[in-house]
Amino acid sequence: MSSGARANRTGIRQEDYIRDWLNDLEYIEVSQGNFFNLRCLQQPIYASQCTVGKNIYGKNRRVDFILYHPQRWRDCLVIQSKWQASSGSVEEKLAFEVLSIEINEHP
Repeated sequence: MSSGARANRTGIRQEDYIRDWLNDLEYIEVSQGNFFNLRCLQQPIYASQCTVGKNIYGKNRRVDFILYHPQRWRDCLVIQSKWQASSGSVEEKLAFEVLSIEINEHP
């Protein structure tokens, strides 16, 4: 198995773990297309692979998970799940995320 395929499989397992954890905490999974509208229900919800703005290249920025909780995360919480089993570009991945967050906060 190639290292890319192995990393992809490991990343999927990590996302499944996060999804199970959120379900255990009684968050309800909703479709990414309905996430922002369903916050009005005032209950803990989450969506995966949700678009939340643009990245530093002007393309849609997708996050692995976005959570809403009426008491804890009224402005939402984003979880990005990155897996790195070998040396490589972890510094670039983190910098890309930080810069993409900044351009959405200060367009």
